[in-house]
Amino acid sequence: MKLVIAVVGRMKDRYLETGVDDYLKRVRRYCAVDLVRIKEERKTKAQYERQAIEIEGEKILQLVKPGDKLLALSEEGRQFDSEQWAQQMDQWFQTTPGRLILAIGSGPGLSPSVKQEADILLSLSPLTFPHQLAYLLLLEQLYRGFSILNGEPYHRA
Repeated sequence: MKLVIAVVGRMKDRYLETGVDDYLKRVRRYCAVDLVRIKEERKTKAQYERQAIEIEGEKILQLVKPGDKLLALSEEGRQFDSEQWAQQMDQWFQTTPGRLILAIGSGPGLSPSVKQEADILLSLSPLTFPHQLAYLLLLEQLYRGFSILNGEPYHRA
């Protein structure tokens, strides 16, 4: 199984980039991971924000091929506890013939078109996080899920 993480925008804080690099290495011990960074569109005026988000969304949707499963991070998405998350990950990996694509939008979020096309909307928490921090949290949760599935001590219930 191949995992693709599509994230809009760049890391602006070095400490977050360090964390992302660390968890990417950890997750890659379990599966192949491609990181696709999508350039964030300029959102200089409020009236252009929706248009910019749609352009970002089109770039995300261009990544999706037949057989892939698109999971989009969104505040209105489904939440899992760690054990449920691990079991759901396992099910996705067992039943998805293509790649598992996880999409994280820019600061204002994902386009409605990505949310509509997504196989599932995921929420990391009822709290709102900056998209850069959400990226780090997603990687940590992927690592935690793999460690649960492999009976490793990282996750202690």
